[in-house]
Amino acid sequence: MRGVLGILALVAVAPGCWPNGTETSEVAPVASVLCRSAGEEALAHVVLTSEADARLGIASAPVERRRIPRTRTLGGEVVVPTRLPGSDGPPLVVGATAASAERARAADALIAADEAVQHARIELETARAAFTRAQRMHKAEAGSARGVEEARARLEAARATLRAAQARRQALADATFGGGDTVWVRVPVYVGDLGALASDAPAVVAAFASLGSDARRATPVAGPREGNPDAASVDLFYAVDNHDARLRPGEKVLVTLELKGDEEALVVPWSAVMHDVHGGEWVYESTAPRVFVRRRVQVRSVVGSDAALASGPSVGVPIVVTGAVELFAVEFGIPAETEE
Repeated sequence: MRGVLGILALVAVAPGCWPNGTETSEVAPVASVLCRSAGEEALAHVVLTSEADARLGIASAPVERRRIPRTRTLGGEVVVPTRLPGSDGPPLVVGATAASAERARAADALIAADEAVQHARIELETARAAFTRAQRMHKAEAGSARGVEEARARLEAARATLRAAQARRQALADATFGGGDTVWVRVPVYVGDLGALASDAPAVVAAFASLGSDARRATPVAGPREGNPDAASVDLFYAVDNHDARLRPGEKVLVTLELKGDEEALVVPWSAVMHDVHGGEWVYESTAPRVFVRRRVQVRSVVGSDAALASGPSVGVPIVVTGAVELFAVEFGIPAETEE
């Protein structure tokens, strides 16, 4: 019995490889994965039935060699621009690594706004008590109607002052802690690389774990003129749409900057590139009708919807550009599609 369980366990952990036609389920398989041998040079063949191929809508396109903009990916930090009351010039930026002077000024401004709100509340309570007293004295014929109207006017003025103080405080908090629809990204750049950057070109911002699936376009903006003498770097700033609040102040992100000029490289659609659990990058080559083999690639950069490869299949080799995710699922044990 123990030997039988051991054999079943070995079959269960085999990564997506099983002989063609050995399915015991009553449901006819829509794909097969044929393992020729171990080793990356002889990867499994994913063979689809004609029905599965038609339903999945697998589409292939040849690998191209063409000129593509050069890029460089650096680390950045999400920051929030804020302009303190009465300040001129470029706004401050507040983030996890903001300068201590910036954090102190932003904190002082918020404290002052809180004090203004508290003062306005006290004034409102005082005006409300005065209005109540004026009404009571008027009923007792110890005060005039004019006194009641004056007290009412002071009460309304106190209410307006409180609303204004609360609005100013909320606006400052939103600007400091990310309440708006736009955030900035601070990118430290080595001073020796500044001349190679296309400074007016937009950048692409992505989270570290997104693998490019949630990339956002960023526009260069004129931020504070800052730098780090110890690292010989200066800070560049880019504005990013954050209406969904996915980016948070202080978050570390990947920023892809465009360089001057372009280069010739192997190019495939970014949608064709799959990633395994170890970060390896792959595409599927169409070797025959409805037969696909996974090939390793190395992505040099991602420009828009294209991926420039440092290594990969030769020019003209057909690769899957639509349906690669389904093929990946089939190969590693999850059926691409089932029939009722």
